[in-house]
Amino acid sequence: MTLTDADIQHFYDHGWVKLEEAFPHQQTLEAQDAIWEFMREKGFDVYRDQPAGWTEPLIHIKDSFRDPRTDALLNERWREAVEDLVGKGRWVMRDQPMSFGWWPVNFINPEIKQWTVPKVGWHWDGQHFHHHVDAPEQGLLMIALFSDIESQGGATCVLENSHHLVARYLQACEPDGVALSDGVKAVRDENPQMRLLAGLDEMPDEERNKYFMEDGWVDEQSGKRIKVIEATGKAGDIYLLHPFMFHSRSDKVLGEPRFICNWTAQLNQRMCFERSDGDCSPLEIATRMALGQTA
Repeated sequence: MTLTDADIQHFYDHGWVKLEEAFPHQQTLEAQDAIWEFMREKGFDVYRDQPAGWTEPLIHIKDSFRDPRTDALLNERWREAVEDLVGKGRWVMRDQPMSFGWWPVNFINPEIKQWTVPKVGWHWDGQHFHHHVDAPEQGLLMIALFSDIESQGGATCVLENSHHLVARYLQACEPDGVALSDGVKAVRDENPQMRLLAGLDEMPDEERNKYFMEDGWVDEQSGKRIKVIEATGKAGDIYLLHPFMFHSRSDKVLGEPRFICNWTAQLNQRMCFERSDGDCSPLEIATRMALGQTA
């Protein structure tokens, strides 16, 4: 295993784990050249060495690509870490070539003077399929850092342990399942703290950071503390998240342009929470725990 017992426990306790230097740091920084070129292919007149042209606060390329400079990053250590969570032989793309995408690239927004926990954009992923609690289409959400990202540097904000809320909601939607947009709205609107997070109910901006990042709130059914973290780190680090985790892009007030890509580890079979041979993956065990069942 690439992940340690402590890593697996962290995934159970928080719903995510960070694999540092999943891709070699310097090699990942060098792969940025391919991303700059890709942005220009999509019609954006931006160059890595010309910061005067970085006038947009966000360029979001909703597409993926392959390039020798990104292909070179794929390695066995990262693949094994994914398989440590989803189960051996259960990841569709385990040994396949992979394209990288999508690309939300953050530049400093001069209109933002004070960083706060974002109010908009909170969601879990999966627009391309109908959601069930055991759906195989998502597997894991993987957020790969292609630049060094510091706090308040436009990191993805992750609402850790929010997969407990989503898992219970999806279970209640069975057997029909739910469309992503309907599910996100329902979980957000039915929970008072989620309404505050999404800006639907009033909270002073000066209180948001402390409340959501330091205090959080305790989910009464699971006993887990739910709070916001910033997915910061070095280029080459990868966050492996439970697929039901709420997350959102944050504003960037510090640092160089932020490059990340996010993609999924689709499963080749539906999740199964009770296997006759007892070989449930950590992903399945974490989902079972979120449903209020024993580990």
